[in-house]
Amino acid sequence: MCGTYRTTRYDLTLTVEDGRAFLIRHSRTARATSLFGRPGDRVEVVRLGDSAVITARPAFDGHRVLSLIGSDQHGRARFLHNGAAAYRVA
Repeated sequence: MCGTYRTTRYDLTLTVEDGRAFLIRHSRTARATSLFGRPGDRVEVVRLGDSAVITARPAFDGHRVLSLIGSDQHGRARFLHNGAAAYRVA
């Protein structure tokens, strides 16, 4: 589940710290910062089945579900989908 996924406007990092999973967004452009708010905001997420995570608390305008799609040769998700596909870069 852990990794960094990239779109043209921002990177999304899924990480686990002290047994809790977090989604961290890093804006890649000034436009993305103006649209999505401060970069580096951490949102706690929990597993939702085998191929998705959901925000633990309502964030933005409610709970968000993010799908983990495909797999690479190591069994890691190739894409993180939250309305737009972000491809794995790390």
